[in-house]
Amino acid sequence: LRPDRPGWGIDIDESALTTDDWTDWHRKVPTRPDGSTAWM
Repeated sequence: LRPDRPGWGIDIDESALTTDDWTDWHRKVPTRPDGSTAWM
């Protein structure tokens, strides 16, 4: 953290955020044979 400025002390390249290079990703929910989720 930078004590002389607010924030987290990082610079964000806002021009890179405007590109359309993203992937739509959704986590699959693993299910067991009885229908319950396989997550602990």
